Amino acid sequence: MPNRFVANATSFTNDGYSTLLGFADDPINPINYVMLNMSNEPDGQDLKLGHGGVHIDGGALKIDGYDQVQDISEADFGVVITLAREAAQAAGIDPAIEIEVLDRLIDGIPIPTAIEGFRSRIRKWEALRAR
Repeated sequence: MPNRFVANATSFTNDGYSTLLGFADDPINPINYVMLNMSNEPDGQDLKLGHGGVHIDGGALKIDGYDQVQDISEADFGVVITLAREAAQAAGIDPAIEIEVLDRLIDGIPIPTAIEGFRSRIRKWEALRAR
Protein backbone atom coordinates (compact mmCIF):
# COMPACT_ATOMS: atom_id res chain seq x y z
CA MET A 1 0.00 0.00 0.00
CA PRO A 2 1.42 3.40 -0.92
CA ASN A 3 2.41 5.86 1.75
CA ARG A 4 0.07 8.83 1.45
CA PHE A 5 -0.39 12.10 3.27
CA VAL A 6 -1.93 15.51 2.69
CA ALA A 7 0.60 18.32 2.39
CA ASN A 8 -0.77 21.26 4.34
CA ALA A 9 2.61 22.94 3.90
CA THR A 10 4.75 23.01 0.76
CA SER A 11 7.96 24.80 -0.13
CA PHE A 12 10.03 25.37 -3.25
CA THR A 13 13.31 27.24 -2.87
CA ASN A 14 16.10 27.82 -5.35
CA ASP A 15 18.98 29.88 -3.94
CA GLY A 16 21.10 29.60 -7.08
CA TYR A 17 23.28 26.86 -5.58
CA SER A 18 20.68 24.25 -4.63
CA THR A 19 16.97 23.58 -4.98
CA LEU A 20 14.70 22.31 -2.19
CA LEU A 21 11.20 20.92 -2.63
CA GLY A 22 9.34 20.09 0.56
CA PHE A 23 5.98 18.70 1.60
CA ALA A 24 4.66 18.37 5.17
CA ASP A 25 1.40 17.46 6.82
CA ASP A 26 1.77 20.31 9.31
CA PRO A 27 3.71 23.58 8.92
CA ILE A 28 4.74 23.76 12.60
CA ASN A 29 5.02 20.17 13.90
CA PRO A 30 5.10 17.81 10.93
CA ILE A 31 4.76 14.10 11.46
CA ASN A 32 4.77 13.18 7.77
CA TYR A 33 7.12 15.06 5.50
CA VAL A 34 9.35 14.64 2.48
CA MET A 35 12.14 17.00 1.48
CA LEU A 36 14.02 16.70 -1.80
CA ASN A 37 17.25 18.61 -2.29
CA MET A 38 19.77 18.83 -5.12
CA SER A 39 22.76 20.95 -6.12
CA ASN A 40 21.88 22.96 -9.20
CA GLU A 41 25.31 22.33 -10.72
CA PRO A 42 27.12 19.51 -8.91
CA ASP A 43 30.85 20.17 -8.83
CA GLY A 44 33.66 17.62 -8.96
CA GLN A 45 33.62 17.08 -5.21
CA ASP A 46 29.85 16.47 -5.21
CA LEU A 47 30.28 13.90 -7.95
CA LYS A 48 33.24 12.24 -6.23
CA LEU A 49 31.17 11.86 -3.04
CA GLY A 50 28.22 10.47 -4.99
CA HIS A 51 26.13 13.56 -4.29
CA GLY A 52 25.27 14.43 -7.88
CA GLY A 53 21.70 13.21 -7.67
CA VAL A 54 18.69 14.02 -5.52
CA HIS A 55 18.78 13.78 -1.74
CA ILE A 56 15.60 12.76 0.10
CA ASP A 57 14.67 13.12 3.75
CA GLY A 58 11.46 11.20 4.35
CA GLY A 59 11.20 11.72 8.10
CA ALA A 60 9.09 8.99 9.70
CA LEU A 61 9.37 6.86 6.55
CA LYS A 62 13.03 6.31 7.48
CA ILE A 63 14.26 7.28 4.02
CA ASP A 64 17.28 9.57 4.05
CA GLY A 65 20.09 9.90 1.54
CA TYR A 66 21.14 10.13 -2.08
CA ASP A 67 20.12 7.79 -4.91
CA GLN A 68 16.94 6.64 -3.19
CA VAL A 69 14.48 8.39 -5.52
CA GLN A 70 13.72 6.67 -8.82
CA ASP A 71 11.15 9.19 -10.10
CA ILE A 72 8.89 12.09 -9.18
CA SER A 73 5.71 12.76 -11.11
CA GLU A 74 2.54 14.80 -11.05
CA ALA A 75 -0.78 13.07 -10.33
CA ASP A 76 -4.37 14.31 -10.20
CA PHE A 77 -4.12 14.61 -6.41
CA GLY A 78 -0.61 16.09 -6.31
CA VAL A 79 2.77 14.37 -6.47
CA VAL A 80 4.07 10.79 -6.46
CA ILE A 81 7.65 10.12 -5.42
CA THR A 82 8.79 6.65 -6.45
CA LEU A 83 11.62 5.23 -4.41
CA ALA A 84 14.30 2.92 -5.70
CA ARG A 85 13.30 -0.67 -4.92
CA GLU A 86 16.30 -1.22 -2.65
CA ALA A 87 15.57 1.94 -0.63
CA ALA A 88 11.91 1.02 -0.15
CA GLN A 89 12.80 -2.54 0.87
CA ALA A 90 15.42 -1.33 3.37
CA ALA A 91 12.84 1.00 4.96
CA GLY A 92 10.13 -1.68 4.84
CA ILE A 93 7.72 0.53 2.91
CA ASP A 94 5.94 0.64 -0.44
CA PRO A 95 8.01 2.42 -3.12
CA ALA A 96 5.26 4.96 -3.86
CA ILE A 97 4.92 8.05 -1.68
CA GLU A 98 1.70 9.82 -2.65
CA ILE A 99 1.41 13.41 -1.54
CA GLU A 100 -1.91 15.17 -1.84
CA VAL A 101 -1.20 18.81 -2.61
CA LEU A 102 -4.10 21.14 -1.91
CA ASP A 103 -2.72 24.12 -3.84
CA ARG A 104 -1.54 23.45 -7.40
CA LEU A 105 1.14 26.12 -6.91
CA ILE A 106 4.13 25.63 -4.63
CA ASP A 107 5.42 29.05 -3.60
CA GLY A 108 3.92 30.40 -6.81
CA ILE A 109 5.50 27.67 -8.97
CA PRO A 110 3.23 25.19 -10.82
CA ILE A 111 3.77 21.59 -9.72
CA PRO A 112 5.09 20.41 -13.13
CA THR A 113 7.71 23.16 -13.12
CA ALA A 114 8.70 22.46 -9.51
CA ILE A 115 9.25 18.75 -10.11
CA GLU A 116 10.81 18.86 -13.60
CA GLY A 117 14.27 19.88 -12.39
CA PHE A 118 14.31 16.93 -10.00
CA ARG A 119 13.13 14.50 -12.70
CA SER A 120 15.79 15.77 -15.06
CA ARG A 121 18.53 15.46 -12.41
CA ILE A 122 17.52 11.88 -11.62
CA ARG A 123 17.80 10.94 -15.31
CA LYS A 124 21.12 12.75 -15.82
CA TRP A 125 22.64 11.24 -12.68
CA GLU A 126 21.56 7.72 -13.64
CA ALA A 127 23.09 8.16 -17.10
CA LEU A 128 26.34 9.48 -15.60
CA ARG A 129 26.61 6.58 -13.15
CA ALA A 130 25.89 4.06 -15.92
CA ARG A 131 29.06 5.10 -17.79
